Amino acid sequence: MVEIKNLTYSYSDTAILKDINLTLPEREFISIIGPNGSGKSTFLHALSRLISTQNGKIIIDGKNISDYKRKELAKKIALLPQFREVPDVSVHRFVLSGRYPYLNFSGNYSDKDEFCAKQAMDMTGITHLADRSLKNLSGGERQRVYIALCLSQGADILLLDEPTTYLDIRYQFDILDLIRSLTDKTVVAVLHDITHALTYSDKVILMDKGTVLAYGTPQEVASSGLIDEVFGITLDKTNYTVSPK
Repeated sequence: MVEIKNLTYSYSDTAILKDINLTLPEREFISIIGPNGSGKSTFLHALSRLISTQNGKIIIDGKNISDYKRKELAKKIALLPQFREVPDVSVHRFVLSGRYPYLNFSGNYSDKDEFCAKQAMDMTGITHLADRSLKNLSGGERQRVYIALCLSQGADILLLDEPTTYLDIRYQFDILDLIRSLTDKTVVAVLHDITHALTYSDKVILMDKGTVLAYGTPQEVASSGLIDEVFGITLDKTNYTVSPK
């Protein structure tokens, strides 16, 4: 379980996150929605300790995130950032690199590391791409490889920043179905598509201007009317379709 208490983050005297208090349950798919600049990505960066917050606490399994050693934290949390490099390496090698928290002093991957990497590729349906270069894959294939990298890392919590961005609609559904199938993980994903967030998630966080306006089941957040207000849209509360006001 992840507990966020009074979390605040500012950059150049501008408040990006403002007094956030949340409890994220285990083994649920939690999406974050909100307009551009609402603090969604910054929130994920704080949860992964990619940035240091000025105030508040993030407690993971009863321990303050600041007290985790780097490799120890990497065994708890895996982050898939929105903007990622595309190295010219094989899919197998790239997914295997997710095992870096478990490397010994020799820097060699063990049989268990190889097993975990293969298992991650099997789960994401990319085993047949093992010898292909990451640079030569389609957008949908590449997204599966990045998710396999996170799974190979063996973390219980996956933080995914817009995992469906720039993908054709078919690949968006494929990725969301894959994420939804990870029932043994806590998944926190920033999604820009409101309908997808409400349809696929167990819980939804609605953010605006660095604050959490609503948090609950998709029906609870949709029924609040706050999505309509924040985005300036009309949301059908039954099937979660969106139309202009």
